[in-house]
Amino acid sequence: HHDSRNAVRSAIGQLFDYRHFLYATNKRKVPKLIALFSEPIGAAYVSFLETQDIGSIYLDESNDWVLSSLARHFLLNETYP
Repeated sequence: HHDSRNAVRSAIGQLFDYRHFLYATNKRKVPKLIALFSEPIGAAYVSFLETQDIGSIYLDESNDWVLSSLARHFLLNETYP
């Protein structure tokens, strides 16, 4: 879980940095945020990211991409709880 923690922290920092410096400070429309991971990050981190309004996509043990509820909402217009 240490690797997941570091990956999630890094993703949040990167996404917030991009959102601020590439969009907000240039008065551009702020995009929806989605973090992409090359391995599972665990349900707790998926949930945590969603509390920060960040969707997530990760590659599971079967090499299938898994989209969080928020990522599915952002990308596929599915209803979000």
